[in-house]
Amino acid sequence: MLHLSSVSVVIVSDGNNPRLLNPDFLERNAIVPAQWRPVDTLVTPPYAQVSYDNKFILLMEDTRVHFTVNDPVQLDWSAHLPAIAIQFLKVLPHVSYKATGLNFAFTTDQPHGEEAEIKLLDSMITAGNWRNFNKGITGAVLELQFRKQQPTLNVKLGAREENRPTGKIIEGFVIAANYHYDLGPRDTSERERFISAIGSYERDFRQFIKLLPLQISID
Repeated sequence: MLHLSSVSVVIVSDGNNPRLLNPDFLERNAIVPAQWRPVDTLVTPPYAQVSYDNKFILLMEDTRVHFTVNDPVQLDWSAHLPAIAIQFLKVLPHVSYKATGLNFAFTTDQPHGEEAEIKLLDSMITAGNWRNFNKGITGAVLELQFRKQQPTLNVKLGAREENRPTGKIIEGFVIAANYHYDLGPRDTSERERFISAIGSYERDFRQFIKLLPLQISID
């Protein structure tokens, strides 16, 4: 079964001031809902981060801003993420905002162990003697690039490793998507439309996963 494990909006920008980021600033400017409960705040000169109990995280660096939801089942992310990101941009309009990315990370919990590596190799990579080099290939992390139009799409997929008390285990696959749109500081409306369409991009990417020869169960 396919699970959405994280989703984010990332905006490249010049002139950020991470020191202004804190829960009061976000609530006072109606960037995050007033009822959300912050659980951790870290402010340093190079970056600042505010984390909430619903797994939403806002991270500001000198050159980019990240709006991330981990474990998205806890939050209506397709509504909240665009609203938060767009309101943040409106509150700080003097910053030079540039390229914008929409990111999705999906995982599966099957197949287990070596079977996951073998299925990935046999499904996605051409067979040949080259796979026997150096006592045989044991795994792969694939990167697929779709760059004929904006936004471009970059996909990475591989077997998923998990740390357990007994050591690392392989459990299922991880499939990550990055939709990247090269926008300039003046492309305000196009940036907002792109961010607002994050739910549509997630649905489209699920359809792409169905096309992969890995035979992943979507629903």
